[in-house]
Amino acid sequence: MPYFVALFALDGSQGLAQEGYFKDQYRLPPHTAFICKSSAEQARLRKYVETNYPKYHKISGSVNTWSGQMTPPSPLAVLAAVSAEISRWQRGCFDLCPILKPVKPIGSGWVMAGQYGSGQESDCYDKWIKMVSRSSGRIEVESTNTSRLSERPARVEFSSTHQIKCSTREYWSKSTWAPINSRTLVDKAAKTFC
Repeated sequence: MPYFVALFALDGSQGLAQEGYFKDQYRLPPHTAFICKSSAEQARLRKYVETNYPKYHKISGSVNTWSGQMTPPSPLAVLAAVSAEISRWQRGCFDLCPILKPVKPIGSGWVMAGQYGSGQESDCYDKWIKMVSRSSGRIEVESTNTSRLSERPARVEFSSTHQIKCSTREYWSKSTWAPINSRTLVDKAAKTFC
């Protein structure tokens, strides 16, 4: 681990940044699972960027239409530039997702259904399913997402339920029964629980 990362992770690293440890340069830490998954490290990174990004990068102000002089950047322009820098760094954490382990939702009965979607960010989100009830050849399945960048097992805050007829391989879609398409979340649920 480079000396910089070790110092960055220490408590009080903000004091070092403000006292001039980084006075001749502006550097963000490399993307590691520890930093990407830790809310405390993310908060330190955010504070470091808020404190130091404006010092080392030119943030454009606006031109006064009457005098033609350049005015300093507004606090909103500084905030937008800092937010963009933080987002840019955090997007690099998505590169780690394929090698990170899935984070299971809190509770019992959850089965990993896989990853659905496309793009780099979809590698960070796993779908989980669990059977809620079974009655007369029908099942009700709950599904939720978790992020591989979570620090600990995820609390289920947002979930969906799916009604499936096992005998005809149909699911309730809006206001009617529809055939189940292959390689979908509902298909995985039917194969797992029917």
